[in-house]
Amino acid sequence: MAEQSSSWVNPAVATFQTQRTMTQAPAVRAVQEVYWQDKAQNKRAPPTPVASAAQTPQEDAQPALDRPTLVQPWSLEDHTASQIVASEYGVDINQSGSVEQWLATPVQTNKDVMSLELAWMAADNRQSQKHCALQIITSGWPQGMGPQAREYMLTWMLQQVPAIKTFLEGRGHLDTLTEDQAARWMNVLSVDPVTIPQGQDFWSGMTLLTFKSFSLRSSFLEKFGGQGGTPVYSNPTTPIQGRHVRVSPCSPQWQRKLESPLRVLISVLNQHPDYTGQTLVILWKTLTLMQPSTDRGFNGDVQAWGRLFYSEVNGEFKGRLEITPPMKTAMGDTRDHTAITGKGVNRGKGRRRWSQALIHNDYYSPYPFSLELSVVDQIAFCWDEYCQKTGKQEECVGDLGVATYQGKPPLPTKPADSSGHHDDGGDVVMGPPATTPPQAKSSAAAPKKGTKKGAGRAGQN
Repeated sequence: MAEQSSSWVNPAVATFQTQRTMTQAPAVRAVQEVYWQDKAQNKRAPPTPVASAAQTPQEDAQPALDRPTLVQPWSLEDHTASQIVASEYGVDINQSGSVEQWLATPVQTNKDVMSLELAWMAADNRQSQKHCALQIITSGWPQGMGPQAREYMLTWMLQQVPAIKTFLEGRGHLDTLTEDQAARWMNVLSVDPVTIPQGQDFWSGMTLLTFKSFSLRSSFLEKFGGQGGTPVYSNPTTPIQGRHVRVSPCSPQWQRKLESPLRVLISVLNQHPDYTGQTLVILWKTLTLMQPSTDRGFNGDVQAWGRLFYSEVNGEFKGRLEITPPMKTAMGDTRDHTAITGKGVNRGKGRRRWSQALIHNDYYSPYPFSLELSVVDQIAFCWDEYCQKTGKQEECVGDLGVATYQGKPPLPTKPADSSGHHDDGGDVVMGPPATTPPQAKSSAAAPKKGTKKGAGRAGQN
């Protein structure tokens, strides 16, 4: 038995050793040496005024094609490459002759060519969405705090998520003797945390985390997501006054563009003198803007001032922006039809995410699209989402599909399903629902086990 136990090798360690042996091969080491020498000799030039004004970091417009690369492309035989492409288009490559039959299918019209291109673009877009769904944005860091200085706080946050600890223990990265080693907790990430430099000794206030699975990202977001934020510590005993780290999911650029009508309303209220210093609560899951308030806490009589809907109507992607008369007054003169039309659409949070209407649209490029502006007396909002946003879980009715115009709605007559929804007939029927973790208010962080930090600071989110 002693001999048998001593010969056992942890599968995770064996996999690591195999990969390590491959990367230490002379050919791989030579490629890496050439790549890093080129990177050291050719530093990136300072950003231009155009790149500095951009919302997201800009890459070189025309990267040099003759520069060495760190990862060498795979070289596939023609028949193997054909099988891979055919499989992406739904061909059963295990059936004899199916690939040849697919290759022999004639392309007769421009519509056929466009269909092939759109199918490829859709597959590429889905891959980008999957990658983005693994990412988390942490913001609120001091700009003088470099990437290495942020590792303590990030490691502490990872240690507070039970699902992450279970993941690392199951793969041999963590045990009772090594759980205090900060570097081991970073194995839950697929790449190192990304912090963008902004000049000498200054860094971006945002750090990007990319997890190895969506479930790990969801667990981290459920623990630390919300409007409160977590106090920042540079070490177990040194807090950084006035700094709180907020955690939010990463979203694709096209999705942020779709949020822009709601962000216009937010910008109007932020710049209006009557609402200076007031707090705005935004329900991002249903694209709802609540009325400004001087109190950051829960308000049982709160009303919504704006809500954005997206849908697919007769094959066209359309939007509907509902605002209340006070919101219209704050906006000033508008050019659209803004006659008051009664109450808004009475709908809570649907089973499908609001962006699904675009993802399943045939055109894949809906801009510009029709946006209807409607002024209504009252706007319905998702009560449970508002309660979760303000940290009042006990006020929830237990169904995200229930909406209200003001005040707590009555309890649903039928029990909700496991996802917290009733069957909403108003949703577009399209595929399985996407799982969105609740934006629970984060608990206060603690530098050590058994030691608690102060409460997080509430604010606009």
